[in-house]
Amino acid sequence: MKLNLLYILEVLVLLLATTALCQDDDELNYQIMHKLNSQKEFIKRGDIKLKSSKSQTGKYTGLESKDSSIDAKINKNDLYVIEIRDSNGNVLSSSYTRACFLFDSEFKDEIILHVDSEALSIIIIKNKMINNNVLFVDYFTEKSTCPEELKGTIPAGSAFKTSVSVLKSEQGQRPRLTSLKYFKREQAKKQMSEKGFFAKYWMYILPVVLIFLFTGA
Repeated sequence: MKLNLLYILEVLVLLLATTALCQDDDELNYQIMHKLNSQKEFIKRGDIKLKSSKSQTGKYTGLESKDSSIDAKINKNDLYVIEIRDSNGNVLSSSYTRACFLFDSEFKDEIILHVDSEALSIIIIKNKMINNNVLFVDYFTEKSTCPEELKGTIPAGSAFKTSVSVLKSEQGQRPRLTSLKYFKREQAKKQMSEKGFFAKYWMYILPVVLIFLFTGA
């Protein structure tokens, strides 16, 4: 009985959340976390805000606190990892680049959110509502080169000059059966036209050859 009640409550929450999103199309908020690949824990770098699910760009706001910086010595083999989370802290996707690229780029970077083109996807896991419309994320720095000498550490989130783009997935065109039949028919015609002269006219050539052979005999 308790399980049935929990299931009903989850369904009601899902319906209410979906209805609210469809009617109001409120702004969407995401958290950006970052770390080096050698570190265990992510720390918050800033936030991304989309005005609605139809937005093609987003606004990045970095944290000014020193707690958002990565206070560690950087070498050329280090990877810089970002993680995108929803407003509840649920992990949606992650990406990375070489940490040294950030320095030559003067911390100018781009985040591309690839989202579901149909609608916002809401799922419930362990009684938590998760906005999983982000399919994956791409991350780029302005330059893909490293300075000869690495000095300093990765600063607070507010030092990043970040642009945010949103790309929606598009469903590919489905092949039609009539088109496949037409394609096969055209391929067969092409193969027939490419046959040699003897292959086309052997039934006419063979009797002539036989007549000459018997006449010569």
